Amino acid sequence: MFVPPKAFTYLAQGIKSAVTVPVLASNRINDPRAGEAIIQQGEADMVTMARALLADPDLPRKAWQGDVDRIVHCIACNQGCFDNIFQLRPATCLVNPWAGLEGEVEMSTPAREKKVLVVGGGPAGMKAACTAAERGHRVLLVEKENQLGGQLLLNRDIPGRKDMVTAANDLAGNMKALSVDTVLAKEVDHAFVKDMAPDAVIVATGARPVLPDTPGVEDDKVVQAWDVLCGKERLGKRVVIVGGNAVGLETALYIANQGTLSPEVLHFLVANRAETWETLEILVNRGNKTVTVLEMRNKAGQDVGASTRWTVLSELRRLGVTILTGTKATEITAEGVKIEKEGRHDLVPADSVVIAVGSRPDSKIVNALQNIVPEVLVVGDAKEPRNALEAIKEGFLAALSV
Repeated sequence: MFVPPKAFTYLAQGIKSAVTVPVLASNRINDPRAGEAIIQQGEADMVTMARALLADPDLPRKAWQGDVDRIVHCIACNQGCFDNIFQLRPATCLVNPWAGLEGEVEMSTPAREKKVLVVGGGPAGMKAACTAAERGHRVLLVEKENQLGGQLLLNRDIPGRKDMVTAANDLAGNMKALSVDTVLAKEVDHAFVKDMAPDAVIVATGARPVLPDTPGVEDDKVVQAWDVLCGKERLGKRVVIVGGNAVGLETALYIANQGTLSPEVLHFLVANRAETWETLEILVNRGNKTVTVLEMRNKAGQDVGASTRWTVLSELRRLGVTILTGTKATEITAEGVKIEKEGRHDLVPADSVVIAVGSRPDSKIVNALQNIVPEVLVVGDAKEPRNALEAIKEGFLAALSV
């Protein structure tokens, strides 16, 4: 995802300017409109798509029929394709969980139409709703927040992760096209379910972040990573993040990037030679905060895929983020965070402390469904915290079983 769409088209254009044979542009071209623009503007004669067709094998047909708004776009996350291939496992796809399972599962028409209630509008819930509706069920999805997307939306302002929001938008668009009824800003309870009397309920209520029992964790300077990524918290200059897995590292990227030059401003300054190249490099690579990540284990980002982890760590190094592994936060004080590393104790100064130590399922609604719904399935983080690839696949398979 750190590679911008059409990033290497300039190479095709350079080759095309020097040869007379047809030239193809490739890599991070995931939409027919983008491909059409490349050809119309003379940058290349043709475009190729690979992962884009793993994400949506029907992309060419949808483009041909003018149904481009229903295309499910490749988001270049690499979680299902490259990460699996590197481990000698069959390729699949985060946004298309059917990929690799075509010979094992069937999108069959149900014996009878059912009234299906999906509780939760995150990736698992939206995929379950789309799949159930596609099979022919009547589907109602209820989300307690005022927007769909769940944790995918936390990626909106993280450098190199913004396309996760594209996955949420594609799911929402397909729900609309499949006539899935949707209710936002509504908390589902026993009375609601009893009154609706669904034949099946798919619980996809997600998870809630964990707060550790570290002394001082109730201090005003302590905030949750999810709230930071939502833009709800204002941070001081010196930031310590407790937790060095995916959420912690991605939060570090978000914070360390604050105060750096945006691509648009950089283009303006370069084009007008407003600053020296040395100054521009400093402004691109350093923000207005110092960030330190504390991870108890000896390796940070253990839940990040192999094809992405090295780029995340590289970006953090570029932005000057310090990562301390094998380090335990023992206390949060007015001065910062007391740590223990290899038997030694120290203090990391901090104006703000961000907690990113994991999450726990938010599945309390399941108890309210006892004895009033004949079929109840729990998917995604509501069952057990996991990544988006696993959550979407679980929602898909649950809807196939209804």
